[in-house]
Formats: sequence, C-alpha cells, structure tokens
Amino acid sequence: MSEENVEVIRDAYERWNRGDFGWATLVTPEFEYDAGAAMVGLSGGYRGLEGFVRFLEQFWGQFDEPHAEPQEFIDAGDSVLAVITFEGRGKQSGVDVNMEVFQLWTFRNGKVVRGRGFFDRAEALEAAGLSE
Repeated sequence: MSEENVEVIRDAYERWNRGDFGWATLVTPEFEYDAGAAMVGLSGGYRGLEGFVRFLEQFWGQFDEPHAEPQEFIDAGDSVLAVITFEGRGKQSGVDVNMEVFQLWTFRNGKVVRGRGFFDRAEALEAAGLSE
C-alpha cells in the first residue's frame, strides 16, 4: 500500500502545479492540515478539504508562477514524507523565492487523513518516525 500512497502524493503535486486543488477523491472527510508554526500568517491548522484549499489559495496567491518541485518521496509506512523545492516570485516584493520544505502526509484506508508542513528535515523525519 505504501507505494500506492507515494503515487497519490506524487499526483497531488502534479495537480498543484497545474493549479488544480481538487483533492476530493484523495482525502478523508475529516482531513486536517497543519501548516507549521514557521509559516508566518498561515500557521496553524486547517480542517477539511475546504480549509486546506483556503490555505493553498492564500499561500500560492502570494507568488507569481509558483511551482512545487518534488525532490524525494520517503515511504514511512502509513505516511509519505515529501521533500519539496518551492519556487516563485513574491507578488508584492518581486523577490525570487526558492525554499526547501517538507510535508508529511498520513494515510488511512488509502486516503490522506492528515498533512503537516515542516521547514526542518530532522524535525520532519522525527515526526515520520524516521531518523537520518
């Protein structure tokens, strides 16, 4: 099942890069996303698909030509840790942004039940029950 989970997440990033946030078939009704404390202005939890889409629109809306490039997918049993390079240009600042982020996606019965964002690899690996 874990390779299938990796493929679900790989597909999700492909959708995001096309501006398609329609995840209805990928998540459970009780899906939650925790953006992480370091996400200034967007930190905290988002409940349900609607809450998550609101987060994505707020985050991606701050950038011109945003792109999330998956670098690695780490199988963690019922979870997948995605290592992502996020790129974009700030709409207000005009500054190019290139940052590495980590997103831990937890599955139940083949669907994503929880997502969590990190800026620190060691913290993300620990949350996934892994270590370097």
